[in-house]
Amino acid sequence: MQNGEFEKALLQYFEAFGRSEIHKTANAQGLLVYLFLKNGMTVYGVETLFSQLEPGKLSPILMQPLREMLPDNHAVWKVARLT
Repeated sequence: MQNGEFEKALLQYFEAFGRSEIHKTANAQGLLVYLFLKNGMTVYGVETLFSQLEPGKLSPILMQPLREMLPDNHAVWKVARLT
């Protein structure tokens, strides 16, 4: 991620966390959402954010960039299926 290789980071995420209890934590899910967004998978990222994550438990360090990437006027809010 430090080198801006977000596609590679997304692919490695599942190998690193996919089968562990860490994957179920808010911060691990927040990282996954961040990687979806950085890879242009905005709708999937937003749907993941609201379906699997407890936003109140997300670290402010992760929440800030997510808020910046998903402003209130972003088109994704019109197409994402949120419950």
